[in-house]
Amino acid sequence: AGLGASLLTWPSEARADTTSDAKALFEAGQKAYSVGDFKGAIQAFEQGYKLDPRPGLLFSIAQAHRRQFAIDKRAGHVAVAVKYFRDYLAKVEQGGRRAEAAAALGELESVALQL
Repeated sequence: AGLGASLLTWPSEARADTTSDAKALFEAGQKAYSVGDFKGAIQAFEQGYKLDPRPGLLFSIAQAHRRQFAIDKRAGHVAVAVKYFRDYLAKVEQGGRRAEAAAALGELESVALQL
């Protein structure tokens, strides 16, 4: 059950002080993700998160690591995705993308046990 680029949207928990640089990085990450450049997406999302640490970006980072693992099967992507999905669930107590994050986390924890 791959989650597509349509699930990546600028996090709605926007604040008035949101920097245009963070949004530009998110948009660059979204564009990279949409064409299958998950490494580029990870880099852009992580940089955006450093500038403006929104919980929704944690989901995007985790999802990009999940998709990159599907390509290169490198275990490190699973570990990082698990961490970011857990961080997202800890910060977003209800609503948001909790259902998708929880489902992906369960799937990845199962994969992690096999690696």
